[in-house]
Parts: sequence; structure tokens; C-alpha cells
Amino acid sequence: RLQEAIDASPTTAHLGIAYPPPQIPNPLPKSRADFGLSDSDRVYLCCQAPFKYLPQYDYLLAEIAQAVPQAQFVFIRADGLKPRLSRAFSALNLNIDDYCRFLPVQPRLDNLPLHSLEDVYLATIGFTGGNMTLDALACGLPVVTLPTEQMRGRLSWAMLQRLGIPATLAQTEQQYLDLAIQLGQDRSLTQDLLRSIERWQRHVDLNSPTCRWHHQTAAPTIAGEVQQAVADDA
Repeated sequence: RLQEAIDASPTTAHLGIAYPPPQIPNPLPKSRADFGLSDSDRVYLCCQAPFKYLPQYDYLLAEIAQAVPQAQFVFIRADGLKPRLSRAFSALNLNIDDYCRFLPVQPRLDNLPLHSLEDVYLATIGFTGGNMTLDALACGLPVVTLPTEQMRGRLSWAMLQRLGIPATLAQTEQQYLDLAIQLGQDRSLTQDLLRSIERWQRHVDLNSPTCRWHHQTAAPTIAGEVQQAVADDA
């Protein structure tokens, strides 16, 4: 019943949210050098909460680094992951300090410019981001994502499908790895995807009155249906 309530919701015609586009400073107030990065790096954004990085996928980052020597993975508030990730890098004879930057939490005004300085956003597998995915797209980053069975693992995938940006949707771990490597090795591919994202930014308004109406009217509907479904299943 719970799944039926969600499937029947009018939000299926939209993302189900109203997303005001962020204001990104132009020119950017900081450069890559301010974050310990160089212009020749291929920078992968890995900024989700640490608990979303599941250990069975650590090897993917190490294999990306092995294939893209100039790769830099930028983590936010994730120092606790370093010992575990280090083992995955060491298994391929790589030094994690050559490839990973662990930054503290950034103020919002620094966070978005930081994203704009990067090249690719790697969505976490098994528990993806919602607002972070839209922020990454707003900053012009291709989003590599792999859907899993549960809803929390399909948010980024569903957003990209709905917005008509399917080029970086993987179906397997190997495809996820291949996409991330291709984007690191081929700058022209990144530019092609950026043009697709820019077309989306011009033609899709996620903060339009229609989006806000669906968000405002769907929430009570879903809440009521969920409460009824829970009561019926009790």
C-alpha cells in the first residue's frame, strides 16, 4: 500500500520538489589552489555524508585513480574514511595521499564555488544525494550514478532520468567505473556533457509555480495515504 500511495502521487510528473537555483559567484572567489588542487587535476567530487560511502565500493575509487593518474577525490567532513579507503588504494600499490583531499565542512558560499572548480560528481552507491545532485548539476558537473533496489539508492538516477540527462547513468558497477574513467581521461566528453547540462539549465525551471504547486499539494496527499497504509497494515 505504501508503494501504491507513492506511485499514485501527482509528484510523479515532476521531481516532487521546488529547487531554487543557487547563486554562484562570478568570478569565483577562490581558485583550485586554495583547496590544494592544481589546474591539471581531474577532480572528482565526493561530498556526501561519510555513512553513505559503503566499504564494498571503495575499490572503485582506487581503480579510477589507477586509470586516471591525475585524479583527485575531494571529500568533505570524511576524515574517518581515510584508514579504510587507504587499504583499497594500497591494494593497487597507490598512496591515498596522492589522490584524496579531505576537507572540513565548507560554508555554503564556499561550497558551491568549490563544486564549480571540479570536473565530475560521483554519486554514492546505495544512498545517493538529492539536493547535492541538483547542486552539482547547477555547478555544471556531470553526475555519475548507479541505481540500487531501494529508493534511497535511486534518487540521483531518477532525477537525471526525469531531467533528460541520461548519459552518465550506469547499470552495473563496471559501467559506473568506465563512465568515471572516461570522464577523467577525455576532457572533450566532459565538455559535451556540460553543454547538455547547460541546455537543461536554460529550459527547466525547478522553482516554477507549477513545481511549487505540486510540492505543496502532494505532501499532504502522500502523508495521508502513508498514514492510511500504515494503519491498514497494522
